Amino acid sequence: MAVVRYQIQCLSHARGPTMICALVLLATMLLAGEAVAHGVTVIRAEPAPDAHLAQSPDKVTVWFNEEVGSQGSTLQVFDAGDHVVDLGDGGVDLFDPDHASMVVTLSPSLPDGVYVVRWRVVLTDGDITEGEFSFSVGRAQTSRVTTEGTGEDTFALPVRGAGLMGLIGIGLAATAAVYLHRTMRRK
Repeated sequence: MAVVRYQIQCLSHARGPTMICALVLLATMLLAGEAVAHGVTVIRAEPAPDAHLAQSPDKVTVWFNEEVGSQGSTLQVFDAGDHVVDLGDGGVDLFDPDHASMVVTLSPSLPDGVYVVRWRVVLTDGDITEGEFSFSVGRAQTSRVTTEGTGEDTFALPVRGAGLMGLIGIGLAATAAVYLHRTMRRK
């Protein structure tokens, strides 16, 4: 009984809320892990990145490791002069039951040269990833560097500081709670 009375009395003093806030903050710091976001990656493409083709393909298809949102996702093909050489129909392949691929139709009979496929993927949770790769037709050799997700593809890495920001928020909330408790107690 004495232990129970002591705990109740402790909670009634100003130190009680301070102790509770400190314990919550300590528990959060000990249990908080790194927040990890994700990024989409290309698992396959036709034509393949850096492919050397004898003839012009009629379309480009890119498969990703997860479902791609149809709103805002784009797939385009450019020539060496950065001119669009597709028919403007690039997007999520709605015939793919997983919605994990995109397809774009190319202009008929592309001339020999290097072509760059650029994709921008908006995932179903709103994350955005961009990337590009190149292929060549005829005697041209690919000279561009293939990038596996540029721009916002940092989602594949741990989000450093996300846990720290949460801890700072909890600390501020705890400080505000103690301040309000002490202010109201004086009245």
